[in-house]
Amino acid sequence: MIKIKQQKETFYSIFAYGSELLQKLKSGSANTVALWMFARAEENTGWVHLSPALRREMMSELDLKTNTISNNLRYLKDANIISGEDGSFMINPLAAWKGDLEIREKILKNKKFQEAFHFMIAKDNEGEE
Repeated sequence: MIKIKQQKETFYSIFAYGSELLQKLKSGSANTVALWMFARAEENTGWVHLSPALRREMMSELDLKTNTISNNLRYLKDANIISGEDGSFMINPLAAWKGDLEIREKILKNKKFQEAFHFMIAKDNEGEE
């Protein structure tokens, strides 16, 4: 019998919009980088701070080179899956979220956040015919 030390397990959710975005990616390594970042996002903020050490860890775990990581980060930004620069990136909570869903809803209503990810929340009766 194997003994396992029980730890507090964290998880993230990928939402329908996120699945659609990931399906549209034409790069398998971009998908892999996105999922790696989802798993390492800060709980209740969605931030991933890619320090040089964490970037090396990503390269090692995913078996990717520096330029491939950089290209994929640009690709994920263009695909509206992440936002940010200089090693600090926020996961688009419309795509994936790690944490409390009420906090996610508050973030989604923030105008600066909406501008960063190029969307707006429609009022209840907008878009209905």
